[in-house]
Amino acid sequence: MPLTLVNSTCDHCGQHDDHPKIHLFTGETWHHDCMPHAVKLDVLAGVHSQHPLLTAKVIDEAEKGRHGAELREFAAKLKMRDFGKAQMNTTGFDSALENAIVTAMTPTSGTATIGTVTVTAPVMCRFDSAMTTTDSGASTEWTTSGGYTAGGVSTGTGWATASGGSRATNAAVTVTNAPAQSWAGNELWDSSGTPLRLSYGAITGDTKTVNSGDTCTIGSGSLSVAVTGH
Repeated sequence: MPLTLVNSTCDHCGQHDDHPKIHLFTGETWHHDCMPHAVKLDVLAGVHSQHPLLTAKVIDEAEKGRHGAELREFAAKLKMRDFGKAQMNTTGFDSALENAIVTAMTPTSGTATIGTVTVTAPVMCRFDSAMTTTDSGASTEWTTSGGYTAGGVSTGTGWATASGGSRATNAAVTVTNAPAQSWAGNELWDSSGTPLRLSYGAITGDTKTVNSGDTCTIGSGSLSVAVTGH
């Protein structure tokens, strides 16, 4: 229960004191008996507190007239359940960070470092006949044949500026004189000595049948990487 026990100002009544207050996830600080009914309902529903039942007891005592040291003492005696770190879940990433991540994933020259991982340009787009469905799985890349060379097609500098946590190509990725294959999807890999897989995805729609000599093109803007789960 996020109690503020130091000298602070209630955002409702404006009183500055050391009475216990609840600090909402919105950044507001309220005396327990100053909260509007709608805010109180949110608190009791767990929107602003991991311990809504215990918070309800403190609110009840405050509304009965218990304040200051008495309310602090009452709150200290309540047994808080240890919810563990799994309860501290964020719901998204800052947009600037998202853009920085996808830009580092797709360097157009030199290298980019993400934590302990270094990504080396150019980013290569591999064409696959069978796609993995897991982050640690392996796809089946086309073999060197016709106009395709195993390892993929370089995307070079063909990347637009990241926006909204996504970065797309601003040039087409093309295989001319393709070998007879199935085309299930694509993967992005870097160009380091031991290539690092960066991203993967199935093509839109069903797996396509490629005939020998066909031209396979991913249109400009149709290949992108994105930070998901936000």
